[in-house]
Amino acid sequence: MKVLDSIAEARMNTEDIVQVDGVVTTGLGYWGGKGFYIQDETAGLYVYGSSWPAEVKQGDKVTLIGQVSAYNKELQIQPTSLEVVSSGNGLPEIQKIDASGVNEETQGELVTIEKATITELAASGTYGTFEFKAEDTEGKSVIVRHDNRTGSNYEDFVRSFKAGDVISVTGIGSRFNDTYQLKPRGIEDYELVNKPAVYTDIFLVRLVKIQRYHLNPVGKKRKSIIRWMDPRRRLQVLCTQNLSF
Repeated sequence: MKVLDSIAEARMNTEDIVQVDGVVTTGLGYWGGKGFYIQDETAGLYVYGSSWPAEVKQGDKVTLIGQVSAYNKELQIQPTSLEVVSSGNGLPEIQKIDASGVNEETQGELVTIEKATITELAASGTYGTFEFKAEDTEGKSVIVRHDNRTGSNYEDFVRSFKAGDVISVTGIGSRFNDTYQLKPRGIEDYELVNKPAVYTDIFLVRLVKIQRYHLNPVGKKRKSIIRWMDPRRRLQVLCTQNLSF
């Protein structure tokens, strides 16, 4: 067994049984079994397994022993030993890239594409997994694949986002055979960039709260503050008007 100093070294060694450390950057089982991703300051790597001797969660630092190999051309380690060294660790700094930055260099790492336009949005299968292309400001694009096993699905996504929206999207740089893709960890990995300043179509708006207070304690007029929430865009609209009672 070879004890390695970094994940980058582990990615270059597919011949030996190795020992390597890393911080868990995702939940478990988002892409099958009880697999998860780890990362350090040098690289990231997928960890595949169906069970572990200890509970593992995001932010744990783990020590793994196993052999690195490629599955569908993505490098992974299938450990024969796993130890949780510490918990509550901060995640590695998320790299900001363009669409072409999802490649071999960022495979297994947390990355963010800012100002990406959603195109070709479609469900994949019948269980809630979906895909779309994230097109950056230079016209380059990459496939974003959102797995329903993350705990959120296509219906959850389209409540807040749609084709044509400009978003910031974070996820794990990944590869499936000859296709590079970005794999978000959940709905929280998306943020709408092109939030409209004013929402005009009240038929698409849900009234969530009404508050009233005295505008003039002596008079009879009150001002009503009405808050609407657009469920698709998470946009709150304020409308005020004077009411007499």
